[in-house]
Amino acid sequence: MRSVKGTPTLTSNQLKLHLVSLGCAKNQVDSEIMLGRLAQAGWTITEDPEEAHTIVVNTCSFIEDAAQESIDMILELAEYKKNGICRRLVVAGCLHERYREEILQTMPEVDVFLGTGAFDQIVTAVGDLRIVHEAILPDPDRVLYHGLDSPRMLSTPHMAYLKVAEGCSRGCCAAATRAGPWRMWSRRRGSWSPPGSGS
Repeated sequence: MRSVKGTPTLTSNQLKLHLVSLGCAKNQVDSEIMLGRLAQAGWTITEDPEEAHTIVVNTCSFIEDAAQESIDMILELAEYKKNGICRRLVVAGCLHERYREEILQTMPEVDVFLGTGAFDQIVTAVGDLRIVHEAILPDPDRVLYHGLDSPRMLSTPHMAYLKVAEGCSRGCCAAATRAGPWRMWSRRRGSWSPPGSGS
């Protein structure tokens, strides 16, 4: 997933960021919103990890194969910290939500773990170098939904996914990996369409 003494923040001016999104369409929505926030903050988004000063991996751990894919991707991209210009590796999504302390201890390559639902703090996670090998977790009583005016960088120009709910009402591992067991959030009616659209 080096020493930064004397440099408390990475300023976004002329710095490049690469983001890899794994897993489901919910993750894709989160990734697009994170990219929108980062672009708004001045980061240049690149598709080439070799050019990136910061790399973000939005992970999935819904099933064991997905968790392994996430871990393999983190370790692959961590090589750019050793051999490239990358200075910071941020891991977002449900991998940390599922494995918590275990993943913190076994992946020293990662600078910051950003929990599912905490992606509104992505700009801080990528830029604040005082946060080292730590986890930023979401507020369990707060759910993040964004209106049509929220910054978002779409993966495709002709369509976009809409996240209408988060979490699960069942106490299984699927709930534990995202909003926490026995917690279900739904988007309010009218929050997904322009005023006067009738939908």
